[in-house]
Amino acid sequence: MTLVEDEFAGHSGPCIGCGRTIVVPRFASPRPAGPAAAAIPASAYPGMPQISPRHRVLFLTLIGVAATVAVIALLTILFQPVMEYSRAGSHRRKCAANLRKIGVALMAYEQKYGTLPPAYVEDKDGNRLHSWRVLILPFLGPEEKALHAEYNLSESWDSKQNMLVSEKIPAVFRCPADEPEQPEDANDTSYLVIVGKGTAFPGATTVSRKQITDDQRQTIYVVEAKATSVLWTEPSDLQEGQQNLEIGADVGGNHHRGINVLFSTGEVRFLRENFDSQDLRSMATIGGNEVIAEF
Repeated sequence: MTLVEDEFAGHSGPCIGCGRTIVVPRFASPRPAGPAAAAIPASAYPGMPQISPRHRVLFLTLIGVAATVAVIALLTILFQPVMEYSRAGSHRRKCAANLRKIGVALMAYEQKYGTLPPAYVEDKDGNRLHSWRVLILPFLGPEEKALHAEYNLSESWDSKQNMLVSEKIPAVFRCPADEPEQPEDANDTSYLVIVGKGTAFPGATTVSRKQITDDQRQTIYVVEAKATSVLWTEPSDLQEGQQNLEIGADVGGNHHRGINVLFSTGEVRFLRENFDSQDLRSMATIGGNEVIAEF
């Protein structure tokens, strides 16, 4: 076999060995390797889209961003229940802390005046003027004490001046889980007493802890409720006998499967949603001598 250069492919001539005329065949040239392969111009592939290096970098960047967003979205879906559970737990603890602070203020009020504050203050005609929440302001802290100084006790709670004060609700009177449905609901309280004969807050009259003959560990002072529509300065609370005190309906609703309750000892306990409503009503009285199992 005679080797010839590629440049003679397709040419003919006499064979140097036998003298016969021969034709050098054409063979397909192998694709060059290495740098030569990269040097093939894009024009050698007609119909293929031309992508500049800058656009190629942009394309790869967009792919990277899309992948990052997808990963973040997936992690959010996976961890959202955990984050919601953590936030709910934080709200429940903050709510309990609010009630404990209210309990300390109630005790401080009693220490100064000899009794708990009345559920509301009346004028001579029996019109309700002020709430117990306003009366304990000086015992909650310096900011609340200053707010109490702005409130005019010689006027009704809904006077022009006092309505301006009502727009500055102290954080202690609102559960963080009780999110307002409307902007005007943001000044509504989440914490109510149970008003009625035989309770710790019978109305315009007052009670001292010495008058509580029931187990004080099971005697209710304050409960929480959701969307009460009660302005924090408003002399309005739960009326004993008019509500069933069912957890999740009349009271509670801010926390999953239960409610925070302040007892006369100053202790805050979490009652489960299946807690008997009759027992809850019994714990609202101060001398009913009801027998309630430990909870």
